[in-house]
Amino acid sequence: MRRSLDRADAALWACFFMLACSACVPPTINCTRQPFDARCPQCASDAKHMDARCRKASAKVDAGTRNASDASVDDAQRDAGSHSRPGDACASASCMDSRSPDAGADDAAVVCPSGYKRTAANGCVDIDECKDQPKLCGAYASCSNTSGSFSCQCKACASADTCAPIPIPSVSVDQVPAWWDGQSAAMDDLRWQGAMSYGHVNNDAQFRALYYVDSGQKYLVLSWDVKADSGGSSGNQDYMFVGFWDPVTSSGNIIKIVRNTGASVADGTSAAGAFTAEMRYRNSGTGINWDIVLPVSPWVTSDVRFGATCATGLCTRWNVRLRVPIGTASPASNPAAGLPLPDSFRMWYELHVEDAGASMVRYKWPTGAGAVDETIGLYPDPMTTPWNRVTLADEPCTRGVSLSATDISTGDPAIEQISLTGVNWFHVRARNTTGASLAGQAVVARLRIVDPDAGAVDINPSSPSCARALGGAADVPVGASFDMTCSWQLSANQRCAYRPDIYGGCGPMPARLSARPRIVAELSSTSDVLFNTVGAAIDMDVVAP
Repeated sequence: MRRSLDRADAALWACFFMLACSACVPPTINCTRQPFDARCPQCASDAKHMDARCRKASAKVDAGTRNASDASVDDAQRDAGSHSRPGDACASASCMDSRSPDAGADDAAVVCPSGYKRTAANGCVDIDECKDQPKLCGAYASCSNTSGSFSCQCKACASADTCAPIPIPSVSVDQVPAWWDGQSAAMDDLRWQGAMSYGHVNNDAQFRALYYVDSGQKYLVLSWDVKADSGGSSGNQDYMFVGFWDPVTSSGNIIKIVRNTGASVADGTSAAGAFTAEMRYRNSGTGINWDIVLPVSPWVTSDVRFGATCATGLCTRWNVRLRVPIGTASPASNPAAGLPLPDSFRMWYELHVEDAGASMVRYKWPTGAGAVDETIGLYPDPMTTPWNRVTLADEPCTRGVSLSATDISTGDPAIEQISLTGVNWFHVRARNTTGASLAGQAVVARLRIVDPDAGAVDINPSSPSCARALGGAADVPVGASFDMTCSWQLSANQRCAYRPDIYGGCGPMPARLSARPRIVAELSSTSDVLFNTVGAAIDMDVVAP
């Protein structure tokens, strides 16, 4: 039964609702709730979750007078976060106990309290609202039935929320990374620097994600770089899965990409034979079946790029780049134009890397997801073990290891200059906002110097190496920063190239380089680490002492 609340009922509802809502618990991140889930309000930036126990009021019944209200929580308070606790509402309202009249009582005289229903055999029995209305508490809360009532417990904000940001300009280029390009250094494209990234143990594999808009169509641009593959002469034992899930519609897709060659393949290859792809879909929040999509959506094969480094049939490194059109009207069962995903969705992947011998190494994100078993059609269930939430955002999320331009400097305190003659000590002070302490050398920085004409090169000679700058061994707590360092002293030829106005005696003179180069720092990890920005860049002046 559902009816409009009169003023007294509304006050009673407010009393119970406000008494039951506890404050947000720090520390943590910003959770974005869907509009229909407003009764689990958005957590503040310093809060973990809202424990909103929305209970129905149990009204005292005077026999033979009236029925208690049986309005749902939707009618009472849809937006818990928009109300302050009224100091006098509870004082003036009567919060009373439920009654359960005995079976066999005079049926005409029985008036069941709110939260109960009348039966001929058993009198007033409890209504299981959670069973009768499965979506009563929304997607982000769990429902618990109680005697004469129910409660909605808002779920904690996911600890692995991530954002796929827009590209960051590199030098004078403000575009998405060249995911389609066949150049040998496509994975090193500087426009990946602002990407969200996840690094696996020993930097054996790395995932990166960005998004961009082209002619009104949104695209995810994703890359996976497997850097430590020690086995597999045939090549067909190296493959990957990536899944996308819309929690609102309970539908999604899984894409599988298989490496089919044991020969070196230039980055950016999309020709048939280097890899194969297949696609599956699911249109239900229950069950575990992922049905095959036939034929494979054309954009899957046309927008995949593959590369491999091999010798005598042994590929020690391979990579996959994938562009995914999203927000389309295509159904998950036939996503011919792209995936029907909103701007906030769930994602999972698993890399299968054939190791030496018959063993298989799996790199997963989230790491707690169950393993794929294709022999029985088993894939991680996004409903029971939630995949990571990814949101398209113009700026990075707050959770992860973060790096900005102001975190890159020479000297301590921070200096943004490069000395022509002295030893330059570079500092990369990435901040730990992952929510847990990290080992001091869990994060590694690679520094490169960029000239508008000459492109990007590693800083060389350098000692300690700027190709692998490390910080101290001590753990880095939450909110603190790493300090990854390396040094560079310019050679005579480099002085002439950067400042021929001061050093012009080199013979022959090297090609002139900009006296204001860009220093780019890119992060990787020696353990499983989430980066909300995997790199940053800053311009520095080359100055005389």
